[in-house]
Amino acid sequence: MPCALDSTQGYLGSSVNGDAAEPAWIADTKDGSAWSLDFDGTNDFAYHNHAGVDAIDGAFSMSADVNVDAFDQRDNIIVQHNKKFYMDAYASDGATTYRVKFLIHKPGGGDVYLLNNIYLNVGTWYNIECKYTGTEMQVLVDGTPQAGTVAYSGGVKTDSGSVILGSYGSSSCFLDGKIDNVHITPEPATMTLLLLGLPFALRRKRQ
Repeated sequence: MPCALDSTQGYLGSSVNGDAAEPAWIADTKDGSAWSLDFDGTNDFAYHNHAGVDAIDGAFSMSADVNVDAFDQRDNIIVQHNKKFYMDAYASDGATTYRVKFLIHKPGGGDVYLLNNIYLNVGTWYNIECKYTGTEMQVLVDGTPQAGTVAYSGGVKTDSGSVILGSYGSSSCFLDGKIDNVHITPEPATMTLLLLGLPFALRRKRQ
């Protein structure tokens, strides 16, 4: 099974040996031009460590192209920093309809979240962006701001940890679907700290 390499040629996947807990590369993307990571919803995840993401304590944005194959649990984590924030396809009614949930862990403990008002359809590619401006939380889908924001000015918890794609803490809430073009960017946007997908020299490698 191919292993994911990040933009600096470091391994992005859960292991360097192509084990059963690693997503596969497939030729299916939102714009039809490249490759995405396919997660099986059972135990697949990928991770990346970056000190720049750890340092985020205020305004930032994260975005990803996402195509969910099946919703099989209440939480389907898309992108997560296990100390700071996450983007989730979440079933607010417990089982049947899924929306984007954007959650931030507060510096003093606890969390704050925004549950947007667009329902996600199975088998459909979306570009999802979660943005914290320093004073409010927003969700954009395919570039369109969604109705409803959450006012919050308390900042983001500063702590170290991995950015994990496709699961919560690499142990639960596994996503059954595809992820591509992941960006995490502090605001103002001086640099992109993590990018999965072209044109940022993402590679494929078979073990």
